Amino acid sequence: MIKNIKSKFDSETKRKTKNLVNKIKAFFVLNNLTTLAKIFGTDKWGYHYYTKHYQKHFRPFKYKKIKLLEIGVRGYHIPTNGGHSLRMWKAYFCLGKIYSLDIYGKSPHEEHRIKIYQGSQVDQKFLMSICEEIGDLDIIIDNVGHINEHVIKTFEYLFRNLKMAVFM
Repeated sequence: MIKNIKSKFDSETKRKTKNLVNKIKAFFVLNNLTTLAKIFGTDKWGYHYYTKHYQKHFRPFKYKKIKLLEIGVRGYHIPTNGGHSLRMWKAYFCLGKIYSLDIYGKSPHEEHRIKIYQGSQVDQKFLMSICEEIGDLDIIIDNVGHINEHVIKTFEYLFRNLKMAVFM
């Protein structure tokens, strides 16, 4: 039992230390979304190469008090896995609030300016409760199951809570 506690403590300490080191590195490159993606280890760069497009379209929001919702934290059922892009968004949008939702509990990734909700992206009552709590959104990124009917249902509901739409 003591070994399990020590192991958990060690992995938690390592994760928090890594996050702190990444925040310090990110401080020096806050205007470069691609470099931030590399620092935080998100698949938004390298596997998908989205960051150059995101930076082009999201630059006007960089220094504003925005509300960004990213659907999907990644890491599947393991609570401490994933969360990389949430920290990237937090570093890039220095005045923004970052919200996310995931079907699995991902509360270990919550920190100042990052809030995570647990639930399904196709549960309209769940989405409604989130929107009632946080209000209209500036940016919505759907990066979860990639099932067409889920993306469409989520879009149909959340689009009305979007202040302005940007299509890529």
